[in-house]
This record gives sequence, structure tokens and C-alpha cells, in this order.
Amino acid sequence: PDADVRGSDVLMLQYTGGTTGLSKGCVLTNDNLVSIAYQESYWMAPLIDKEEPLRCLAAIPMYHIYGFNMNVNVNHVSGGTIIMVPQPTADNVLAAINAHEPNIFPAVPTMIIGLNQHPDIGTSKIGSVKGVISGSAPLPVEAMRTFEALSGAVITEGYGMSETSNIVTANPLHTVRKPGGVGIPFPDNDVRIVDLETGEKDMPLGERGELICKGPTVMREYWNNPAETEKTFRDGWLLTGDIAYMDDDGHIFIVDRKKDMILSSGFNVYPREIDELMYTHPKVLQACSFGIPDAKRGESLKLALVLKPGQEMTADEARTFCKENLSGYKVPTEVAFLSELPVTPVGKPDRKKLRQLEMEGQLS
Repeated sequence: PDADVRGSDVLMLQYTGGTTGLSKGCVLTNDNLVSIAYQESYWMAPLIDKEEPLRCLAAIPMYHIYGFNMNVNVNHVSGGTIIMVPQPTADNVLAAINAHEPNIFPAVPTMIIGLNQHPDIGTSKIGSVKGVISGSAPLPVEAMRTFEALSGAVITEGYGMSETSNIVTANPLHTVRKPGGVGIPFPDNDVRIVDLETGEKDMPLGERGELICKGPTVMREYWNNPAETEKTFRDGWLLTGDIAYMDDDGHIFIVDRKKDMILSSGFNVYPREIDELMYTHPKVLQACSFGIPDAKRGESLKLALVLKPGQEMTADEARTFCKENLSGYKVPTEVAFLSELPVTPVGKPDRKKLRQLEMEGQLS
């Protein structure tokens, strides 16, 4: 039947991950999803040989905005093959690479770290991968360097959220790429860094504030939730809830989630900084820190670690490493060693779950 299809029509309700609260339905339109598909396709174009069709390794769940766009939506623009990996373990991802030789691999940091540690990575066909997009969580710089050395691929880290139909900023592939940063805004996206108190003052370059954005991929509203919609928009700008800064070249660096920031003895502590440091320790496979109540400080930091196979470490050793590299108020007061970190369905370390386990007395 004939249908009157408009750009403003609601195409999908993309539900947020719920890592910092209740999941909310982001109202995304045809215009939103068409815009992001073309933005991402053009951004990734330098990695794809014009004579070689796109072969995309689909290990990110399709119901996640990142997995949907990079695995399905981009293929609608570019054409190509979607290589499905139903269970994204390191073994299954490597088996899919060996069988189908993908050239693009949208990934989350846990996948990249897992492949770095895989005993068969050196004899695999990982060299078929020309480009890796890393998103959904911060990628430790050490993990990026290791994977690029093993594969020869280029990793570009981006930043986005369900509310923006996926990516807002990404490291460019044709000019300056800054490991540890999330690059510059996609075409037609506007980004500002504003003060944390009022959200109205633009912060000077290099100073931290909340990242806010505006553009063709920003959602219309939260579904049936006018109260949350009103809190999330200010004068047409989407408040991301992420703390960031912009350097002299206009590159964005994410510091942490605003809700994850810890106020300890009057100082702001960002868990991501501690996590990044611990990833440089040769014994550490995964790290995730989070805030716990402290009678004297108000809050202090607890560090959850997963060690590499065969490694041993004490809490004192971990804290000493932090003391040697961080200001005193950033040093964790407690350390827990786990066999694996709890993660969200898309593979992000789940700080919310760690806090819950701590409250239940399950983290020693």
C-alpha cells in the first residue's frame, strides 16, 4: 500500500542502557537514523578499499544503538556483508575473523582486550581487519597500542549515546588521531563544554565541564517521559551527563560520567583516571573503580581488578602503584580481586552492579 513516509516519522524507540538509572526510550526519527548512517559511512570511508566490499564483523548486539548502526545501518548505505557473531566471546570472534576475514570491526574495549590476550591471535587472520571502531566505554591506551601492533589495523575511538542515534564525535582517520581522546564532532554536529554548576558558561580550552551537543542525530524526546526530557534539554542542547574537556586542536577528551564522579574530602575524583592507570600495570587484565561511603571523606574509591592468567597481586601492591602515580586523594582505600568484571549486555564494565555487590557485602 501507498504510505506517506516523512523524515519526522518515528522510526524506532532506542532504550538506554540503564547503567546510571532506569532505562528510557529515546524517540529516533527517520531523519535521525539516515543522518547517522551517512555520517558514519563517510567517516569510515578512508579505511575501505574502493575495490573491496564492506565486510563488517557484527559482534555488538543489534538491539544496541552502536551495534544497529555500525553493523546494519551503515551497510544500508555502503552495501556489503554482515558477519554475525551471536556470542561475542574471544574464541568466537577470532573464529569468525579466520572464517570470513572482515575488514571492519565495530568493538567494545572488552572485546579488544580479550583478543589481545588470546593465545592464537598471532597465527590468526586478524590482519584482514583494516579498521576498528571502539565505543560504548573508554578504551585503555595500552590496549589500543597492543591491538594495533598485533593486527596492523587502525583503531578510531568515538563517543556517543542512544540519545544521539550513536556517534557524536570520533577520531578522524585522515588527519590527526589522538589516542585516549574521542576526536572531533561529526559533520553538522555542534559540541560545547559548559560549567558543571549552571551549564550556561562555556569552559576555556583544557578545562573540564559537561559536554552538551546539538545536531541532526539528536533524539526528539524520551518516550512518554516529559519530566526526563525537560531535564535532558536546555535551550535545544542535549545535556549528555559526561564530563569532558577540549584541547587546543578542538579534540574532545572524556573524563568520566557526571554521575560516576566521586567527591572525596572536597576533591573531584574521576574513576576512569584510576582505571586507565591500572591498565598500564603488566599484571592487570581489567580494572573498574567506583565510589563507596566513607565516614571521614564522604566518599572514597574502591578498585575492582581482574588479573592476567597466572599473575598474583596484593591490595597493598595495587595501592602502592596508585600512590606512585596519583595524588593521595585519588588512591583507592580498598581493592577487590575478581575472576571477571560484571558487564552490561553490550560489554561495558558495570559500575552500578559493582556498587550493588559492595552493598550486599559480596566484594572482599
